[in-house]
Amino acid sequence: MRAASPPSLDTGQGIVGAAVQAAIDNGAGPTPVDKVSVRYGEIYRNWLLKDGA
Repeated sequence: MRAASPPSLDTGQGIVGAAVQAAIDNGAGPTPVDKVSVRYGEIYRNWLLKDGA
């Protein structure tokens, strides 16, 4: 008899799917890479809204 595997969410494939699955599995807070990515996104958004139009 095989042991039941833990349930997992189907998050898709590729880099984004792997990142989402890792975040779900890990359950930890944001990493330094996450913080830098978010900050870069904020700066880029502000640039687009002010200078990109």
